Amino acid sequence: MITYLLSKNTLEINPDHAIIKELKKKSDENRIDEEIVDYIWLLFYTASINTGSCPEDRSDFGKRIYQRISQIQ
Repeated sequence: MITYLLSKNTLEINPDHAIIKELKKKSDENRIDEEIVDYIWLLFYTASINTGSCPEDRSDFGKRIYQRISQIQ
């Protein structure tokens, strides 16, 4: 059990996934965009949660969610 808890996970990104394609398109249009950075971090945090881990920086996770929600029009 300890070995499992200490093992490192690998994040695999499918370049053909619609989300990744859209992020790539947005980043090509505007390379320094806080929104894109937030979405990338949120994908990482969500992947961590899906594997049973808790984001190391929970306050950053929450901040990014609130930031994106506040931008909904």
